[in-house]
Amino acid sequence: MDNRRMSTNPLKQAAELLERSQQLLQVANVEAAVHATTTARVRRMPTAELRRDPVLWAAYTRGWDDRTAVFRRATNVNPTTAVTTRSRSLRRPAQPAGAPRPPPTPPSARLLRPPP
Repeated sequence: MDNRRMSTNPLKQAAELLERSQQLLQVANVEAAVHATTTARVRRMPTAELRRDPVLWAAYTRGWDDRTAVFRRATNVNPTTAVTTRSRSLRRPAQPAGAPRPPPTPPSARLLRPPP
C-alpha cells in the first residue's frame, strides 16, 4: 500500500482507500488506452502482426473474401448486354465510338418544341 500511516478513523480510512482506488483506476485506464486496438492502429499494422492475432486475422481475411466475391460478381456481368439494354442518357441513345457527332441543337429549338 502506501507509506503513509492509515488513520484510525473509519471514515478517513474509507476516504483514503477510495482515493487510492481512483488513482489505481486512472493508471489502469491510461495503460489500457495505450494498448487498445483502435481502427487507426489496426490500419497501420503490418500483415505479419495481424496474422498473430486470430481475431484480427479472421476479420482481415473475411474482408478480402468479401471484396473478392464482389469483384467476381462484377466481372461476371457481360458489359455489352448491360450497355445495350439501357441507355446512358434519357435524351438521346448512346453513339458508337468513333461515330460522327450530330450538329448541336440551337437553344431556340429546345424552347420551341412542337406539341405532341
